[in-house]
Amino acid sequence: MSESPNSNDKRFQEVESVLAQLINSQKHLLQAQVILTDQQDRSRNLFAKLIELAEGTESRLQTVTEKIKELTEAQKHSDERLDALVAVVDDLVRKNGNRGTSPLQ
Repeated sequence: MSESPNSNDKRFQEVESVLAQLINSQKHLLQAQVILTDQQDRSRNLFAKLIELAEGTESRLQTVTEKIKELTEAQKHSDERLDALVAVVDDLVRKNGNRGTSPLQ
């Protein structure tokens, strides 16, 4: 059973059509791969920048935390001095109050 030349031509056309479709699909896949690679590179760069910003933020947060601790300590000392001043003024007012005279007279 031999096939006629027309039959072979038809099969070659079918094979040629399938190969053309495969080539076209391969082109689309290659284009998609290039796009994905570009997106991955951009994502990698953005992620590196994000890490850099996070590290900078962490450093600044540590600095702020240290300053808050310093301010808290300074506020404690100010409170202690203010309490001492209030005690002295209170003592003076009580002593002068017992004499019946005002310190402004």
